[in-house]
Amino acid sequence: RIAHRTSGNDVRRPLVRPAGTGAASEVSLKDYPSQGRGGESDNEMRVTVKSKSICSMLAIASLGVCAASNAAGLIPEPNANATPYATQANPEVLVLDASTASRGFMTSTMDIPVQPGPFTFVYPEWIPGEHGPTGPLADISQIKVSANGQSLAWHRDKVDMYAFHVEVPHGVSTIKVQFTVLMNSPDVMSTPNVGVVNWNRVLFYQNNINYHHYYLKASIILPKGWGYGTALTTESRVGQRVNFKEEPLTYVGDSPLFTGRYYKKVLLWHKGDAHMWLDMFADAPQDLDVPSKLLDAYKRVPSEAFALYGSRHWYNYHALLSLSNHISFEGVEHHQSSDNRAPANFMTNPKMQLVMGDLVTHEFSHSWNGKYRRPWDLTTDNYQIPQRTDLLWVYEGMN
Repeated sequence: RIAHRTSGNDVRRPLVRPAGTGAASEVSLKDYPSQGRGGESDNEMRVTVKSKSICSMLAIASLGVCAASNAAGLIPEPNANATPYATQANPEVLVLDASTASRGFMTSTMDIPVQPGPFTFVYPEWIPGEHGPTGPLADISQIKVSANGQSLAWHRDKVDMYAFHVEVPHGVSTIKVQFTVLMNSPDVMSTPNVGVVNWNRVLFYQNNINYHHYYLKASIILPKGWGYGTALTTESRVGQRVNFKEEPLTYVGDSPLFTGRYYKKVLLWHKGDAHMWLDMFADAPQDLDVPSKLLDAYKRVPSEAFALYGSRHWYNYHALLSLSNHISFEGVEHHQSSDNRAPANFMTNPKMQLVMGDLVTHEFSHSWNGKYRRPWDLTTDNYQIPQRTDLLWVYEGMN
């Protein structure tokens, strides 16, 4: 990968010091399963006791009870067996107010279809293209839940930090969930002139559904005068609000959006109604003065890819590119677009193209190798089911 990713396969727990014991009384847990979600068997837990005290024995016994509870299925594994309440006729509606993106935050408001009774909504955890449990919980702030104008009490799951629970009152078919999206913690995703929107960072959705059959209708409110680029289909625009067509959640999450004060869109290829675009967003207008010779080289890329792969599976592809010294260098592949982040002079300094020039082409190639076709165990039915990376060498190593 272009940027290092955290692996979710090596789960370590801190030392446990039972109450009432001396300094030498401690319990070491190695590779203790993450509440049934790490994929390891509870039988693989290894416990080393460094004390003969009764309190230490009680601590071990209590841990055994927890492990037995997991084995009994009291903490269910993530699955995709629930009936989705958000359908194409009645989708989850997401309005992202990005008018404050230049200040480093946005406000996300969702109307989520529900049924009366206990309901769990979740924040995306395992992110395609990032190959791990990288959903940024630190981006979430000020969660509010309501129904019919009345606040509802909610609580976070005691084990799964990505899950939130609420009791839906009788007669309620939709709950409103709102939270503030922090754009500069832990990753810098915005500057005063550029904003990078990954939809998986700005939404909640119903737990345990198949996101190929769960529909979401997204809208975004842009800062005044800013443009945008995305593979999502625009239905309408009124002022700074852009409304997109309802799509399965997997497609929305796979279609990032870039926005900015200074931007340029270059048509790289087209055939009939099919297009490939290079959408550039810069902190400074001079960084968009791309030499024509370089643009001509990029315009040859689509035809070269078609010759290599012998097919075209996408309809309208957008290579999104931010040009900023404040947003870290990064590249993430998507089916009909790519999320490319480069230094400010990436398109104007020839040396940058020599050093980093495979950024856009690498992610474009991933549209075939990794998205259109991908290793079976990296293909999941929602963002909570862990991805297995034993075939990642095919996905990344052969790209």
